[in-house]
Amino acid sequence: MAKVERIHPNFVAQVWPHIEHFIAPVAEFNNGDWTVEQLRADVLTGRMALAVSTSGDEFVGTLVYFSSNRRNARVAFVTAIGGGFVVDQDHWTQMTSIWKSEGVTAVEGAVRKSVMRLLGRLGFKEKYSVVGVTL
Repeated sequence: MAKVERIHPNFVAQVWPHIEHFIAPVAEFNNGDWTVEQLRADVLTGRMALAVSTSGDEFVGTLVYFSSNRRNARVAFVTAIGGGFVVDQDHWTQMTSIWKSEGVTAVEGAVRKSVMRLLGRLGFKEKYSVVGVTL
């Protein structure tokens, strides 16, 4: 059974070399919104949070998110998910426990269609499409 835990910013520098290879492939699909180095800096400073999945002493996946308060919810927005993370009910249950302990009441993310199908198994539904233009 994998164990999911949030990594305190003080320990990100120690953990990052073990999980960066899970995040690097995800960066290819973000339309230039962030680089792996920028994401690392956001996690190191506490602007974003890092959760990892381990099996024994081995890192098997990672998830990066930030939380914000909206009028009717505290939302965790998943920025990157890689490796074998949150693809099954066990991971999801552990991660939701972490989020609930942080006051999170809803989870969102901007994902491609293949990830949407995967997360659909956990109850995620498409809310809306995000569009953008560079000025």
